[in-house]
Amino acid sequence: MLTAKCSRIDEFLPLIDTFYHKIHYSPSREIVLFRGQNVDKPLIPKYARTINFLLQENAIKADEIQTVERERFLEFKRRAGWLIDKAPQTEWDWLGLAQHHGLETRLLDWTENALVALYFAFEHCQLSSHHDSVVWILKVPKSDIVLPTTESSPFSTDKTKVFRPTIVSHRMTAQAGWFTAHKLMNKGKFIPLDKIRLYKESLAKIEIRMRPHDVLIYLKRVGIDPASLFPDLDGLCRHLNHAEHFSTSEWEFIQKPRAIGEKEPDSPWRDIAGLTKKTTNNSVPLGVSHFNLCEV
Repeated sequence: MLTAKCSRIDEFLPLIDTFYHKIHYSPSREIVLFRGQNVDKPLIPKYARTINFLLQENAIKADEIQTVERERFLEFKRRAGWLIDKAPQTEWDWLGLAQHHGLETRLLDWTENALVALYFAFEHCQLSSHHDSVVWILKVPKSDIVLPTTESSPFSTDKTKVFRPTIVSHRMTAQAGWFTAHKLMNKGKFIPLDKIRLYKESLAKIEIRMRPHDVLIYLKRVGIDPASLFPDLDGLCRHLNHAEHFSTSEWEFIQKPRAIGEKEPDSPWRDIAGLTKKTTNNSVPLGVSHFNLCEV
């Protein structure tokens, strides 16, 4: 398994690019997914961790696990219908919707966007001090991807699979969401993805040590924040809670509507435009910079 270390924000995307080159990525045959975690722990769903605890406490029997899981899933479907705009058509998509809104399921979240994964790797960390997080990378052959269908179910899958949900919520679109659906073994255990031979050799991991505040500020500047990832009132409020300032300065130059025949007033933006023209020829093009790559 490929591993790399990252300690500066400007190293992250070059590391992603290095990974693509090392695996000889072929977009016609495979897809690359990302997952951010604020703790370097096995790749198993949250429901699996809860079940492991309950089994240790003798609070549940192995043969009751799937019954409890299905009952909770059916209750979600029964009560969620009037809260959503569009009802999913398959159990795969219903389970994906539940996962996106916080229900513990056998699904593990992934994304096509490396920066979205980086956000979730530092989302709930103490902002001021350095933190150790990880971003997992998974290469998946397109032939192994499951399409949601009414003829199959995530609860009866014969092995752990990768599936792309039908978009039934704005969050799925915003987060470029994918899932791995994990198989429940006979003894009531879920096998971590990083322990499954089929996927073990397709995984890579970036170990990141940075200040969460620095990471989240950078991501906000490139459009990755709660308002963009959670396009609803909850996401808006989370975004506003962490906003550094509220400024209307960008609106100060907007003039009142002119009367017919009235001369157009001078605008400070004209000087800015003129300055841009004078400096364009001698300036460095936007987006050109130099990076120090971590050794992979």
